[in-house]
Amino acid sequence: MSEDRPGRDPGPYFFLGYAHTPERPWVERLFKDLSAEVMERTTLPVSADAGFMDLAAIPLGGDWRDEVGRALATCRVFVPLYSPRFFTREECGYEWHAFGQRVLDHRVRFPSSPTPIVPALWTPVDPGALPDVARRIQMNHADLGVEYAQEGFYTLIKNTLYRQEYVTAVQRLARHIIRAGDGARLSPCRTNELGQRRDAFAMSGRQTPADRRVTVVVAAPTVDRLPSGRSTSFYGSSSNDWNPFHPASRQTIAEYAAGVARLNSYEPTVLSLEEGFDFLSSGDPSGGLGLLLVDAWVTGDDETARRLRDLDSLDLGWVGTVVPWNREDEQTLQRGDALRDALRVLLPNRLGDARPFAPLNPARITSLEQFRLRLPEVLDGALFRYLNHVEAHPPAGHIPPRPRLTRTDDAT
Repeated sequence: MSEDRPGRDPGPYFFLGYAHTPERPWVERLFKDLSAEVMERTTLPVSADAGFMDLAAIPLGGDWRDEVGRALATCRVFVPLYSPRFFTREECGYEWHAFGQRVLDHRVRFPSSPTPIVPALWTPVDPGALPDVARRIQMNHADLGVEYAQEGFYTLIKNTLYRQEYVTAVQRLARHIIRAGDGARLSPCRTNELGQRRDAFAMSGRQTPADRRVTVVVAAPTVDRLPSGRSTSFYGSSSNDWNPFHPASRQTIAEYAAGVARLNSYEPTVLSLEEGFDFLSSGDPSGGLGLLLVDAWVTGDDETARRLRDLDSLDLGWVGTVVPWNREDEQTLQRGDALRDALRVLLPNRLGDARPFAPLNPARITSLEQFRLRLPEVLDGALFRYLNHVEAHPPAGHIPPRPRLTRTDDAT
C-alpha cells in the first residue's frame, strides 16, 4: 500500500489529461471513481486530493491557469485519457510536455525508475496513429480487461451490461497508478520550472524536416587526455561520455540534451567532436541544426582547441552553443575565472555574439534544470538563424507560367 511521504508538496496523486467534449460528465464520473479507488488504496490524508481534473478548456493561445500548472508541477502520476481527439488538442499536448519536463529531470538522476505516465483508454486509438511520445510508453491495456482493451472506458461506463468490467478496469488502473507513483517517486517542482508551453504531439507521424533535425556535437576531454590534476569522475573513453553534473546526473549530457530536444519536437543525433567536426565545418545547414556542447576544460587540449577555434571562425549561426557549468564541481569553481577567460579567447564569436538569440554565457548554465529550461531557447535561436541562412527552393515539378493580367478596358 502506498504511503504518504512527510514533507512532500501536497499535490494530487494523479493528473487526468483528457480532450474536452460535450461528453465531459462521463469523464467526470470516471475521474471520481478513480480518485475514490486511489484514496482507498493509499494512506493519503482525507483532506488531500487523490486526483486532479481540469474542468474548463484552456482557450487557444491562452496560458495555463494557476491550478493547472500547480497540479502538473506537483502530481506524482500523469494519466492521459487516450482518444483520437485527445492527440489533436494542443492543450493536451501542452500538459504532456509540461509533465515530461519533470520526467526528464527525474530520469537523468534515476534512469532505471518506472515511468510515471500511465495511459488509459477512453476510446480505442489506432496504434499507428499514436504520436512519438505516446509510442514510447509501454502499456498493455489488456491488463485492465479484454472488454476494456477493445472498447475503452467510454463504452464500459455508458453500457450497463459492462458494469462489472468497468469496476474491474477502474480498480486495476488505480493499482497501476499507485505502483507508478510509488516506484518513480517523482519530485515536485515549481510551476515556472515546467518550461515553455509546447505541444508534445507536434511533428509526430511526419517525416522529420531538416529544420527539426539537430546534430548534438560534444567537445570534451577523454580520460586519457585530461589536463593535469583534473578529476576523471566526469569523463569516459569517448567525449560523448562527458557527464558534467555527476554525481547528481546518471546520464551523459549528450543523452540529456537529446531527450530535451526530442521533447521539444526536434529529432536529435549525437556525435563526438571527432565525428561531428566535418558535419559542422562543412558550413552546410541542409542536414539540419547543430548544437555544440563544450566543456570548459577542453581549452587545455591543443588538438580539441584547434578544432573549436576553426569552428568559431566560421559563420555557423544555425549551430547553437552551450557550456554547462556545474556549481557543485569544486575544481571548475576554483579555476572558474581562468577557464572563462580561456574560453572567451578560444570562442570569441560563439560566446561573445551580440546578435539576437545569441549563444549563452557559460556561467548561466549551472544546473540540470537550467540546462533543460534554456536549451529550447538555444535551439530556437539556431532555428531562427537557420531559416535566414538556408536557401529557399521552389517546389518540385512543373511550374505553370503566371497568367498575364490585363486591364478591363484593353482592346481585344
